[in-house]
Amino acid sequence: MENAQPRNQAEPSAPNSAHFKPRPHFTGKEMRCLDRLWMGHVMRRDLDDIIGATNSPDTIMKLREKGVSIDCEDVPMRNRDGRWSYPGRYALTNRGRDLLRSWGWV
Repeated sequence: MENAQPRNQAEPSAPNSAHFKPRPHFTGKEMRCLDRLWMGHVMRRDLDDIIGATNSPDTIMKLREKGVSIDCEDVPMRNRDGRWSYPGRYALTNRGRDLLRSWGWV
């Protein structure tokens, strides 16, 4: 083929699109969890009630697998028997917030 034009390498369709992560599908529990995390940190036990499940760490794990950066801080407190316990308190990281903003979460 004499008139064939050389192929150009594919160029990104938008600036920084190489770093763009498409928005995944979220379940109802995941959406409720993200809505609450967007407002600020939340204790694990409270998150169970908010999302309607008794295993919020599983929901957090699934969100992390989808790329959402979520931090967990162990908060020292005494349980009803007076012993120290360290329940988790979850919060979106700055990177997690930026990712949600890129998906139109505001």
